Amino acid sequence: RYDSNGEYFGFPQHFSLSVTYTLEADSLRQTVTLSNISGPPLPVLLGFHTAFAIPPVPHTDADDMRVMADLAASVSRSERHLTVGRTPPDDVFDALCTGTYRPGIPISRQFLAGENGTVVLLDTKTGLSVTYAPDPHLRYRLIFSAGRDYLCIEPQTCAVNAVNLPPDSPDAEYPVLSAGASATYVSFISAAYHA
Repeated sequence: RYDSNGEYFGFPQHFSLSVTYTLEADSLRQTVTLSNISGPPLPVLLGFHTAFAIPPVPHTDADDMRVMADLAASVSRSERHLTVGRTPPDDVFDALCTGTYRPGIPISRQFLAGENGTVVLLDTKTGLSVTYAPDPHLRYRLIFSAGRDYLCIEPQTCAVNAVNLPPDSPDAEYPVLSAGASATYVSFISAAYHA
């Protein structure tokens, strides 16, 4: 739990943020609650750097891994990694959407999530699949890897730098909590073996 009395990096609001992890029979649940305790509206600019080992279990190979992501659009970023607009689908977008993307190729891309927004890592050799199901209000995904041994799936409430985008940009929207309001985000990570 983190409680801010207006000292958090230029945010004058008093707010609290709590994160709870619960191990369930078939998944790990992450519950995040953000509360605006003060008067000024609080922009909700949350993002999570969730990293997965590639491959996810010992004695398997990264070449056997595939990634499938439910994506709606590809979002373009500047050299400073700030959102600047939408880009047409390309080979990487198509490979992620069809489950043919192979981790190991360096990637740093932002996307608008699709309807369910899940991301599945599949080990084609062992049949192990790891499913990351972020809360539906985490509408964006940053997918990042600089090497073959990990893949970061980073769900976000809004596009990077959304607060500074022109109002007519399709990626300019971001949630805001009014005084006394709270928001809760529940995400799941689960694993299963398939024959």
